[in-house]
Amino acid sequence: MSFFVVGLSHKTAPVELREQFAVNASNLVPHANRLKLQGDLDEIVLLSTCNRVEIYAASRHEDGRASSLLQSLCDGSPDLRSHTYLYEDLDAARHLFRVAAGLDSMVLGETEITGQVKKAYELARSSQLTGGILNRVFQKAFQVAKEIRTRTLIGRGAASIGGVAVELAEKIFPNGLSKAPARFLFPIVRSSAPSTWPRNSAARPCGSMIASPQWPARISSWLRRAVRIPC
Repeated sequence: MSFFVVGLSHKTAPVELREQFAVNASNLVPHANRLKLQGDLDEIVLLSTCNRVEIYAASRHEDGRASSLLQSLCDGSPDLRSHTYLYEDLDAARHLFRVAAGLDSMVLGETEITGQVKKAYELARSSQLTGGILNRVFQKAFQVAKEIRTRTLIGRGAASIGGVAVELAEKIFPNGLSKAPARFLFPIVRSSAPSTWPRNSAARPCGSMIASPQWPARISSWLRRAVRIPC
């Protein structure tokens, strides 16, 4: 039985293309079920984050349909030839280990991806979409991710894009965000974890903040709770 991963990420595809393939958490299991039947797969885990969309699968049939499975997640017909990657067996396992540990992330060592991979796996496992191969390789990936964080200093820096944004703002305004001459614009990107953005500035008081979200009905409560400033 072969194990493979096919996907696209921030390293291979622009955000406009990634958004066309993004799958909401509530739709991960239905989409994974459809892909399993469509590709005649034995096991499957579907991972979708703001920076990557990946299909991890095990199959007894090697018929070269992996790329077409990814294509089926999009209603249109974008040209994916230069934007996707396919890893098999040992290379696929190595890729998963890197993803789960944050080594393949936009921010090296970020911790949010580990939770996202765990959630995708648990959804698939609880829906009986995984078996012996994916169970072993994903559980091993989580062990490796924990070992990397325990034995290295990879988690010492900023843990997310939000953290990097706040650190950059502090460099731009060396006297502190509270002394910033203009309002602080806080962009929120769709399909990223929104509550992590304002939380990164909770320990850094700023005079005022403007949020530019794609969830306008919910952002005010996040800001009041996480940053405690008037919105």
